[in-house]
Amino acid sequence: LQIRLATRGEQHPDIAITYSNTGLAYHSKGEYDKALQMFEGMLRGQRALLGENNALVANTYCNIGLACRHLQNNARALQMYERALQTQLANLGEQHPYVGTTLSNMASGYHSKGEYDKALQMYQQCLRIQRAMLGEHHPDVAAAYQNIGAVLESKGSLQLAAISYSKALQIATATLDAEHERAEAARYSLNTLCDRVAEFLEQLVSAAADLKICEEEK
Repeated sequence: LQIRLATRGEQHPDIAITYSNTGLAYHSKGEYDKALQMFEGMLRGQRALLGENNALVANTYCNIGLACRHLQNNARALQMYERALQTQLANLGEQHPYVGTTLSNMASGYHSKGEYDKALQMYQQCLRIQRAMLGEHHPDVAAAYQNIGAVLESKGSLQLAAISYSKALQIATATLDAEHERAEAARYSLNTLCDRVAEFLEQLVSAAADLKICEEEK
């Protein structure tokens, strides 16, 4: 990379490819700070060569966002995903898989921040895109239902969460092996939610019994 930079300069197309490959290699090794440096170098070259409004630039914004998430910089990650989304919408339109992926990444960030309404809205947008592109019975659609269920559970909408988890499990087991990690994740989420509801009901029954005893003692 250093030799190519010295001989060709950062704005040469080959440099962007080298930055990308090196960044992805660092990312796969878990060296996210180094990956981030590579992706940022790639972005500088791409913007100089292609301008801001280009689908390849949007992809680099997504890579930067992903590295930032791993580095616990959620605010910057969301900023990068937002830039990627606007560029993708301008170049690819709303009904494109890359748009769905970016919406899902943003939703995950908002879920982590506790902004459940924003997260839910974006996961639902992602679901609409995936259903339009892939149909109802696809593993990615199952993953979208799983994500929606997780946000609904965080919001306390347990009945709706159970419905979403059930859909995720149904689709995952129909399109993947029953022991596949996505099917297992949906099954675990649904079972955990059911246990949570059962525990809550037990607490209600216990509280009601204690209240009745107190009233009788009076």
